[in-house]
Amino acid sequence: MLEAIGSRTVWVGDQVGAASRPKLVVNAWLASLNAAVAQSVSMARAPDLDLMREATQGRDHDATLPEVLRAVCGRAAGQGHGGDDMAAVVEAFRPGSA
Repeated sequence: MLEAIGSRTVWVGDQVGAASRPKLVVNAWLASLNAAVAQSVSMARAPDLDLMREATQGRDHDATLPEVLRAVCGRAAGQGHGGDDMAAVVEAFRPGSA
C-alpha cells in the first residue's frame, strides 16, 4: 500500500512509535519554514522596507521571528561561529550550547 501513495518508503524502526521522532522533526521544520516565508512575504509587501528589523518596528509586522533569529545567530556567533557559513547556526541548538 505504501508504494501506491509515495515514491519512497523509509523504515525508522520496528517498535510502535519509532516514526514519531522524525515526524515531529519534519513538522517543526515545516512550521518554522512556513512562519519564515509568511513573515518574509509580509515584509516584502511593506512599501518602505529598508532592513528586516526596521521593517518590523512600529508597523503592522510581528517582530517575533526576526528577534528570535537575531538571538539564535548571536548565540552561534558567541560560540565562535560568527565567521562560519550560515548553516553553523545549528550549533546554537545543540544540547548544552546555551
